[in-house]
Amino acid sequence: MNFISLCILWLCAPTSLTTTSFDLQWKGIPIVLGQKTIIGLDTFCINTLKFYIEIPTSPKHQEHFLIDFNDTSSVQITTQKPIKFFKLGVDSALQKMGICDEPALNPQKGMYWTWQNGYITLKIEGTFNGKKLLFHLGGFQSYNANGKIVFMNHQSTLPIQLNEFIATLPLNQDLKVMSPHPNNEKWMNAWSQCFHEN
Repeated sequence: MNFISLCILWLCAPTSLTTTSFDLQWKGIPIVLGQKTIIGLDTFCINTLKFYIEIPTSPKHQEHFLIDFNDTSSVQITTQKPIKFFKLGVDSALQKMGICDEPALNPQKGMYWTWQNGYITLKIEGTFNGKKLLFHLGGFQSYNANGKIVFMNHQSTLPIQLNEFIATLPLNQDLKVMSPHPNNEKWMNAWSQCFHEN
């Protein structure tokens, strides 16, 4: 079933004001940004983690939300219907028009590169096992395109297993990704699979 068909089915559902929360975890254990954390053999401190999601408001229109774990108000979003699915990132067609006028997409949020590279989908900054991590994933052209769909199972709280995503990164040395990267599609696939209970 394509995205437009999913939108139509979701939009036909009864209206019911719903709040959904995102919970950042490491192997099922909640973690707090800015705190040195030791779990098993891993020692890390995540200072920044924010990402975009897209929720349909009609079959051809959508609203974007910036989930920023340094802003506790942003990790809870309220919608007119229970969320059954969402897209990761910012709509590629919308990005081709340049800077978007939705409040969440204001460049002052620190999630916009340039008109050529577009928006950052996912930003993670910190340290992991002694290595520096500056990871900005995004873009909208060819291999940079986002749009992975995450399905929900009627949860009011959606955990994110960050350890599963970090495991896909080449962290045998400092990692600095600050522009669209050839591994974007691989990393976007990995990111989309981290939204689940441990």
